[in-house]
Amino acid sequence: MINIMLSVVAMLISMLPNYYIIKKFSKVFQLGIDYSTSEPQKFHTEPTPRLGGASIFISLFICSIVIFMKKPAGDGTLLIMLICFLPTLIVGLLEDFTRKVSPYVRLIGSFLTAYFVISQMAIYLPYIDIPIIDWIFRSTFLHYLFFLICVGGVINAFNIIDGYNGLVSGVTLLVFLAYSYVSYEVGEREIFTLCLVIISAILGFFFWNFPSGKIFAGDTGAYLLGFLSAVIGLLLVQKSGKVSAWFILVVLIYPVWETIFSIFRKLFITQQSPFKPDGFHFHMLIYKSLHQIEDSGKSRISIDRNARTSILLWLFSTTSIFPAVIFFNKRRWLIFFGLLFLIIYTVLYVVLLFFVKENVESNE
Repeated sequence: MINIMLSVVAMLISMLPNYYIIKKFSKVFQLGIDYSTSEPQKFHTEPTPRLGGASIFISLFICSIVIFMKKPAGDGTLLIMLICFLPTLIVGLLEDFTRKVSPYVRLIGSFLTAYFVISQMAIYLPYIDIPIIDWIFRSTFLHYLFFLICVGGVINAFNIIDGYNGLVSGVTLLVFLAYSYVSYEVGEREIFTLCLVIISAILGFFFWNFPSGKIFAGDTGAYLLGFLSAVIGLLLVQKSGKVSAWFILVVLIYPVWETIFSIFRKLFITQQSPFKPDGFHFHMLIYKSLHQIEDSGKSRISIDRNARTSILLWLFSTTSIFPAVIFFNKRRWLIFFGLLFLIIYTVLYVVLLFFVKENVESNE
């Protein structure tokens, strides 16, 4: 009963600040509004507030204090996590307000957050059944460095896929639905409670973000969702002792592989900086394909293609999340479905790229 009440509170607290950001704050003070509509990674058509992530953080921070105070011994897990997130919160808000923060500064902020959460929460995974990585784990320094890169990488990965209405928040909801089910199955009630609260806080934002995109998560929101997804997943594996470390990777493989693939593509194929935005991410190719199908008159679907892109990618992400939930403690099956996802993603990417380029050339 308490979990349900806390979840409702989390959703309402997240929902109300978003309303006032949309209706009052951003318009009155002209702060935190995304005016860019013509950049490679911009697909909205009018200025939109990008402070939705702040409302999710506020909701979770208030709920973390309630959770801490309602138990005799106190459960400060969520509160500590959010305090550790402060470096990324600061640089994320600065970027959302000014749009002038260097990607290198934001990257440093995310790795500072990763360092604080790893050192303060003592996150530790004994092994993941890859000989070279398990050898690395013998060294405390290399172990910390490995997880620093992992957590910092996931934080930035969620910012990479934040391109359309409801995309990053919808994927995160699927991630935490997976976490909540598995945590319940293995008896981790505290993590289950945290998952319910996080899901509710995201839903409060999601109400305004999808399908119409009245507010964006911004860098703050995307970083926060990536951070929560990485840390809660690690805690679940560490505390339960029954969940394979591969479970986290397969659940998060869409944003993680999108990031790795994009870095490889930019460095070795297009030969440009991985920090330079372009219009060839997987979600963008889907959007452009839908646009070309509409122009050809083959589509009769009335839902905006921005929202349709997100829906298609939610469905696509379930191809890894669903089997990860089913086989959460079976390493070989998790590796199999992880590799299968990589193959499907890569093949689809190439097909979509040729489809988009072929249609562009035929229209010239």
